[in-house]
Amino acid sequence: MFTFLLYLYKKMNTYMERKHFFTIEVVRAITIILVVIGHYSPDNAPLWYNSLLKFIYSFHMPVFLFISGFIYIATKKEESYLSFLFKKVKRLLIPYFSTSVIIISIKLFSQGNAYLENPVTINSYF
Repeated sequence: MFTFLLYLYKKMNTYMERKHFFTIEVVRAITIILVVIGHYSPDNAPLWYNSLLKFIYSFHMPVFLFISGFIYIATKKEESYLSFLFKKVKRLLIPYFSTSVIIISIKLFSQGNAYLENPVTINSYF
């Protein structure tokens, strides 16, 4: 594992201009497939499958965090923290809250007299 990380670190300068990491892309694709496998958990799954799920859940999130940190460091620009934070808020939080308001409004107005396990109320906005 250390050799792999050292290899990636040495190659980082080569790939900085392209900002594309083929090895990281492959690891990310494999991890995405493992997450999909991990989220499929049938009730009558055999013991080996449940063991596989535990194994997958033991590392898939740390791998995503590692990939995220690696790509951030490799493509880091010289900018202030507030500038970086503001760009992330614009890119992530504004669409999240906008979509949430739209979906909660649609559910609130369309649920009527239907029975729901988790009904939407006006408090769902807050």
